[in-house]
Amino acid sequence: MVQGKWPMELGKHYIFLIPESNVKKLFYATLMENIKNLLDGAILFTIACFMFDAGIPVILLCIVSYTLYGAVYIYVDIVCRRLFGKTHSKAMLIFVKLFVSFFVVLPGIIFLMLIYHSAGNEFYALLSVTAWNLFVVVCLFFASVGIFKDIQAI
Repeated sequence: MVQGKWPMELGKHYIFLIPESNVKKLFYATLMENIKNLLDGAILFTIACFMFDAGIPVILLCIVSYTLYGAVYIYVDIVCRRLFGKTHSKAMLIFVKLFVSFFVVLPGIIFLMLIYHSAGNEFYALLSVTAWNLFVVVCLFFASVGIFKDIQAI
């Protein structure tokens, strides 16, 4: 698939037998992908910090925002798997995931542009998009928790 190795966890049916809550299963099944996104963002924006001479708070918000964008894509993928199950067309499923991801993060991008153009401050603009993405990730996480309820749906 397009996003990482977490879908392989669904192929290993022992995850359905673990006597933990679905929230913990989902959290730990996607934890490594989220850590990978955090490390990728840290490397990318640390280099960008030296190239563009940006401030440390802005770089930290960029790292967090990058990680949250990755989490949005992961959890949109899980919600799509939960809603559509196994589909015959992987291209259609990828298109739906990208379409949903775009419209989910679009309000945060609009907030970023409005705040940046009205206040002219990068920090507050990035803070708004980061807060929006955090809200979206939490909502998508809880929307995708039910994926471990039914093994036949996967």
